[in-house]
Amino acid sequence: LALIGVVIYLVLKKKKKGYFFSPPVVLPAHVRAIRELDKLKVEKIWQQGREKEFYSKLTDILRSYIYEREGINAMEMTSGEILNEIRKVSDVDSVFDNLKQILSTADLVKFAKYKPYSDENDLSMVNAYFFVNQTREPDPVTEEDKNGKKVMNETSENEVDKRQ
Repeated sequence: LALIGVVIYLVLKKKKKGYFFSPPVVLPAHVRAIRELDKLKVEKIWQQGREKEFYSKLTDILRSYIYEREGINAMEMTSGEILNEIRKVSDVDSVFDNLKQILSTADLVKFAKYKPYSDENDLSMVNAYFFVNQTREPDPVTEEDKNGKKVMNETSENEVDKRQ
């Protein structure tokens, strides 16, 4: 009976706090995309002659990221449609150019049996990292207020660089 009483007490105590277990940690879209790109980079499947698989995985990572970040249903769109939507939401030309290079090379490899040079594969990986880093949400920055408590503020990346 004492054990049941302790369990009931703990359940009621946890219920007041909101969760019985800690909620799952949801990582930002850019962090998940970078991790997936890192996994793909470590696999080096393009060096084993599996370029089609490499570009399929690379474009799937980017399409998922675009869906999570911008709300564009990129998984169901052609490369041209994705580029048109990215052009609408991004003011920076390099974002568009990086994505265009990746998607056009991927389309050639997947549908025209194109064999890219190793430099093109490396360039696609680098451009994928650039695309994710250029379009990610700015990280929240902590500042101490007058009382010494940390306060979360969202600032642009330029302001973060100035502080460091």
